[in-house]
Amino acid sequence: GGVEIKTDEEVFSGSDGLGPDTQGEFLLPALLDSQIRDKIVLIENFEKITFSKAFGLGAIGIITTTIKEEDLAYFKERGFALSLLVVDPADSLALKKFSGRKILIFPEQKMLVVL
Repeated sequence: GGVEIKTDEEVFSGSDGLGPDTQGEFLLPALLDSQIRDKIVLIENFEKITFSKAFGLGAIGIITTTIKEEDLAYFKERGFALSLLVVDPADSLALKKFSGRKILIFPEQKMLVVL
């Protein structure tokens, strides 16, 4: 059989992702301002302008529940240095309790780990 690894971490699977693996503090911003610099933020309803604004304010990662296919393709083509992970709305709800914790995002593996 397989090797089972027991950890204290919470692991979430995503449906899509792009950008580099990244680690940072997870934040639920009430609004996009300077508090999101060097943070991984949850933005539930993703719009292209939101991504650009978050990137401009220095966020290092975005977790979202919805993104249009064409927006995802747009960012994949341009190779932004920001990490993006698309998760299920139920997981987004579960993630909210981890605000302020360090998390790891693995966009290529479509995975998120709460440390």
